[in-house]
Amino acid sequence: MKFSPIGLGKMGVLAGLACLLVGCIDLPIQQTADSSPTALSLNKPLLTYNHIYEPATIKTVRMYAGEASANPKQYFNPPVVPLGQNEPIMLEFDQMGHSPTQYQAKIVHCNQDWTPSKLLDMEFINEINEFQVQRYEVSFRTKVNYLHYKFTVPKVKISGNYLLVVYQNNNQEDRILAHRFMVYENKVHITPEVRMPLEADSRERKQQIDLRISYTDYNVINATEEFKITIRQNYRWNNARHNLKPTAVREFDHIAEYAPMNGENYFAGLNEHRRFDARSTRFLGYRISGLNLKDSLSLEVEPDVSRGNTPYFRFPDFNGNFIVGRQDAQVAHIEADYVRVQFQLRVPKIDSPVYVIGAFNNWQTNEENLLQYDEKLKAYQTQVYLKQGEYNYMYAIKDGETLDSVPSEGTFQTTENDYDVFVYHKPLGSRADKIIGYKRFNTSQSH
Repeated sequence: MKFSPIGLGKMGVLAGLACLLVGCIDLPIQQTADSSPTALSLNKPLLTYNHIYEPATIKTVRMYAGEASANPKQYFNPPVVPLGQNEPIMLEFDQMGHSPTQYQAKIVHCNQDWTPSKLLDMEFINEINEFQVQRYEVSFRTKVNYLHYKFTVPKVKISGNYLLVVYQNNNQEDRILAHRFMVYENKVHITPEVRMPLEADSRERKQQIDLRISYTDYNVINATEEFKITIRQNYRWNNARHNLKPTAVREFDHIAEYAPMNGENYFAGLNEHRRFDARSTRFLGYRISGLNLKDSLSLEVEPDVSRGNTPYFRFPDFNGNFIVGRQDAQVAHIEADYVRVQFQLRVPKIDSPVYVIGAFNNWQTNEENLLQYDEKLKAYQTQVYLKQGEYNYMYAIKDGETLDSVPSEGTFQTTENDYDVFVYHKPLGSRADKIIGYKRFNTSQSH
């Protein structure tokens, strides 16, 4: 059942009927007094990475390319589309509670390094850069009330890096989330190659990503200086390689080759992701060892141990991603409930903080996914509030700004991983970086 803030009288009747059917309470529109607090008072500065400003209220943010209703794995597609956007970029998120809020969205154009560019709105979009986010559905048959919002990102007219910022109550300083997306042109041809590193201590542990870029039909004066390359592993930004320079340029053939010997294109292969199945609260799913349904829905994942010194074993995973789902649901995105998932890692205590990470939290660290050490159990533990579904995850140690999963997960050159490559170029006289080439590939099929 879908609702919209348009037509409040009809919505009140429908909401009342829905409450009679499912035993919930009325769903009035949330009224907020007009105000224009400053960014300082709200403490919500513009951040140009994936970020949730109100994590207690906003949950399960997903942005992807394509229409996910036909195939749940469509959610795995990163929000990267060719210029013209024949397939849409979609944003979905849940707002906890039962009272709708007025949300708006704005697009911010960014440079290659994700600083906001100096372009005017009219230079990258044909519409007024303020959009209403008003398409939502009410959770159904769940213990936890929430509203599921869905928004189609408007088309842009030039390639490059973009940030979608969602805010509330017509106050652009009152941000609730920010999420990156990219639009590219097919001006160059990218040929990747996954190789075993030459360095002896890296051969069995890391993956070397070499590239050959053909720019026969693209005019560039100095490819060595003008091309900027970014490579990501499993669509993560926190371990991406940026600003790679060609090791050789064949100007006559219009080919730039990237095969550095200094390790800047090495990635730790890591391991296949740990996973669990929380689609049911009636029976134990895969790697779920306990259910608690008395006061609230909570699940316990089987205790984990370090895989740092264990042999590699290949099994299917989502490369860190997750699928929302409920075992007996017809419409998973509004019938899946929210549960508290307990993680436990049985390892000796160390001096550095330990986190559980995955696409479910954008591979980022926060108070909720920080594990605390229990001296009696000799294990690290935490509870994370998640929507029902199937999840991939890893553990990581934080050293400064670096997250290192190798000690807890191990690392192998043969691990199956997804990669994608962006080729940026700022043409002479241009005020913004374009993305002139993009390539997705898997280590099992690098061409």
